[in-house]
Amino acid sequence: MIDRIKTIVLVILICGSLFQTYLLMYGSPQYEPITIGGDYVKPEKIGEKIELEKLIFPDYMLFHNGSGKHTMLYPQMGHYNPIMESLKQRSFEGFRKVNPLLLDINWEDVRNKNQGVELHFRDGISLQILQKVFQLKDVLNVENDIITNIWMFATDAQDEVRVFFFTDSRSEGYELIRTDFTVKDIHKFIGWGEFADTYYTKNGDYYLPEKSVKMPTYKFNYTVTTDEQLKRLLFVDPGIVRSLKESGGSQIYTDGKKGLLLNRGTNWIKYTDPITPVDSMDNVWENLMAGVQFINQHGGSNGGANGSYYGLSQSPHRKTTGNAGISPQFVFRQYFGSHPIIEPTGEGFGLINLVVLKGMVTNYDRSTVVPDDNPVQGSATLPSGEEVEARLADNPKRFSIVAIFPAYRSIISDTQIELQPTWVIKYRDGKLEFLQ
Repeated sequence: MIDRIKTIVLVILICGSLFQTYLLMYGSPQYEPITIGGDYVKPEKIGEKIELEKLIFPDYMLFHNGSGKHTMLYPQMGHYNPIMESLKQRSFEGFRKVNPLLLDINWEDVRNKNQGVELHFRDGISLQILQKVFQLKDVLNVENDIITNIWMFATDAQDEVRVFFFTDSRSEGYELIRTDFTVKDIHKFIGWGEFADTYYTKNGDYYLPEKSVKMPTYKFNYTVTTDEQLKRLLFVDPGIVRSLKESGGSQIYTDGKKGLLLNRGTNWIKYTDPITPVDSMDNVWENLMAGVQFINQHGGSNGGANGSYYGLSQSPHRKTTGNAGISPQFVFRQYFGSHPIIEPTGEGFGLINLVVLKGMVTNYDRSTVVPDDNPVQGSATLPSGEEVEARLADNPKRFSIVAIFPAYRSIISDTQIELQPTWVIKYRDGKLEFLQ
């Protein structure tokens, strides 16, 4: 009797299991709608999205006509964009490491007597990133190098083009073994840059304009991202965020792991999300993609509707001078027209600083100032190269200058931002200052 009951129960269980299997395989599930509760907070949009492919471009293009004349184009000027599009379609193959100082080349003669084009990246850019912009092939293991200048010039015989990639070390560079550039291409580019402003150089390090430079000015109202907005942007659960006060008026917010330092005096934030330190160099391009995605999800940019845009000013690289180790920071600068906003302290309106390790953002520093979309434009004139040289005559550090360039200085009042054109000086140690 007991055995019969066990058999019946076993048959029932087997039939039930087969029936459930049938329902899983052939049945149509009935979905029940989920009602989102009143506590759901929709992510807010403050700034515009940054487009990765538009971040990477040279600070300026330099054209040598072969008879001692030099002209210059900054971003968005004249034929700058068509030249960049043309360069992106060309191939650069076979990187051969060279010491430019030991080559049988008189660079001053090349500058003044050979037709050529230079692309300058003022603070340098990782070759890993350039590989995603230009068609670079057969690149060596160059994770330690950043490129500051690409120089293409026609040989004396006008029968071929030589191409060099210069690094931030004067004694290290690369010559390309193969390229599909022709002398006709160089002639075409020089023709496109022929009517740009004329510049001159006395040392080959930096160029100054022969005439004064006209630039637009900008003035606009602004708002400031609030503390509550910042907490919602940067913390997963704003409800558990604690607030601490620092001496000097700074405010600290933390959820126990991540931290946010807010300085209302300068409208600058420093966000940290610490991870285990990484000693080895990781993939710069992947980190850049992760960093841009993070910015777009946590505040976006101030560019877009007001006519401004952002450029990648600095990319991570292994340090070649000073203390050993990796400089892991990305720096993004805001541009109005053809020129960037510069803040010598490294903190201020128009800057976004990021540290990304293994695809994770560990540091995110930026301004909380949000400009409106309707700037009022004016005009101003910067002094010519001759006047700049006169002002530099008493500068004790003038022999350490590696660049002088036009840019904007932001003047922020209680309700308005004013962008004033100025000459910026860059020294060999990387420090910046405004020309007085």
